[in-house]
Amino acid sequence: MKCIAAKRRDNRLLSTPCQLLHYSDPDRLGLRVRHTVAARAAAQNWVRRHAAVGVSNPIAAAEIANRASLIAWELMDNAHQHSYSGAPDQTLTLMLERSRYLLSITVTDAGPTPGCKKLSFPEQKSHGGGLGWVASLSFYWDWDGCAGLPVTVKARIELP
Repeated sequence: MKCIAAKRRDNRLLSTPCQLLHYSDPDRLGLRVRHTVAARAAAQNWVRRHAAVGVSNPIAAAEIANRASLIAWELMDNAHQHSYSGAPDQTLTLMLERSRYLLSITVTDAGPTPGCKKLSFPEQKSHGGGLGWVASLSFYWDWDGCAGLPVTVKARIELP
């Protein structure tokens, strides 16, 4: 499944699962992902294809691609469950950013659901799951955001 969106005149996504985002920095890649399992699966496959670009050791490349795709799935799933990105026709932004020794997987959600009175920020629960998986698969993870605004969660993987 390709991650390129057909658009209407008002630039809203149609039935395609995700839309490629373009950045001037060649080490930064991004997608806008709709709230569907098919969209998350397409985005996860996209991460698997792009995460280990430039890693010459095939075993290390496979490990990085696998870990990055699992992290991306968990971060997208959390955003779809706990933010307005989970509403019909809403999206989140998934980004891969490569530096010399790190790969960052970043997901930015659409903020809290309208009328939400509970302030919810990403936290790793003691029983694991979600961000527990992210913590075990990544070198480091953190988040950035303010009450009532979109939240960005970033996980980093070390590169060889």
